[in-house]
Amino acid sequence: MSPGARVGFGWMDGSARAEDPEQLVEVLRETFGSDTRPGPRVGFYNQATSFNVGRAHVMWDGREMARGTTRCEVEQSALDELGWPGSFELARRLREATWRPSRNDLWLDDYLGRLTVAKVDEAIMAGQVVTHARPGRLTLNRDDGSSTYYLGQPSSDRRMRTYDYRGPVRAELQSRNKWAVASLDSVLKAEDPPRAVLSDLVSFVDFRESRKRDRSGARAARLPWWDELVGETVKAEGVPSRPELSPSALAVYVMGHWGRTLAELERYFGPIYIEQLMRHGRAVLEEEQVKEQARVKVS
Repeated sequence: MSPGARVGFGWMDGSARAEDPEQLVEVLRETFGSDTRPGPRVGFYNQATSFNVGRAHVMWDGREMARGTTRCEVEQSALDELGWPGSFELARRLREATWRPSRNDLWLDDYLGRLTVAKVDEAIMAGQVVTHARPGRLTLNRDDGSSTYYLGQPSSDRRMRTYDYRGPVRAELQSRNKWAVASLDSVLKAEDPPRAVLSDLVSFVDFRESRKRDRSGARAARLPWWDELVGETVKAEGVPSRPELSPSALAVYVMGHWGRTLAELERYFGPIYIEQLMRHGRAVLEEEQVKEQARVKVS
């Protein structure tokens, strides 16, 4: 296991050849719970429902190019909560439900400072990279000092972002269309799925002392910092799921993140909105408790 290196799933988006959304809805319901809200009706879809506070969606009743399909999209933040095991299981179940990804993101986080945006930029500019992508662009956020390197064009089916504004430096490979299918399936079918994420990254970009082969046809050695992360003997760890907050921690979170929003809604709709919100919450909580009691009896 590579110390200080973790891999995970990013954004998932795709569709199934099915007009009835129930199968995909059931997968998300069993993953995120029964609390839903109206979803975003985007693109060519007329109906939608959302889970996980609007961060996972199922869209159906398609028209034109989307006719006869059901779309399912799961955002990064929802996958972060599931962690590696939950995201892996969700992807597996979606594929079993004939869902085909049109976008799939996989990422590598380095907690030990071996990977930096500056190193990626320097290696690419020095020609110490093996990739079919053209040299990308480096951006700097002067407000917080963070930076991002984009390797590949926005319209390309594969593009890697390396950035340092979310804590550990992350290399994130976004795959679209046929590459999204190949990328996700290679992880789901692998004997060592976290290692398969590293292999997917290396298949897009490999940082070596030179892009040229020697006379024997052998590749130049990898740059040391990159070899530590993706070398043959290294294994990465799947990111763990986020633990459930304690009631006191949850109270602090809601106060900091939702207090002002709830006050605005109360000002606009009146106290009756807050009362209705609480009644709905109690009903959902009671429903979940009944289901849990029934599950315990069966087991």
